[in-house]
Amino acid sequence: MINAVMLNEKVHASNLTVTKLAKAIGMHRRTYYKKLKGERYFVLGEIWEIRKALNLTKEDVYNIFIT
Repeated sequence: MINAVMLNEKVHASNLTVTKLAKAIGMHRRTYYKKLKGERYFVLGEIWEIRKALNLTKEDVYNIFIT
């Protein structure tokens, strides 16, 4: 399970909307929300794209997607 609260905080802090983030990582907004709610899982390539789009640190990625 991902830390959706922390991910949403990072999206908000980056001045991106969910729609813009989803587009930047090549994903439909509905798919992003399903993954955010845990109905589907983010794969490594998607996590990597999110990291680049939001300028996340390795620690951020770990705290959002691993714990």
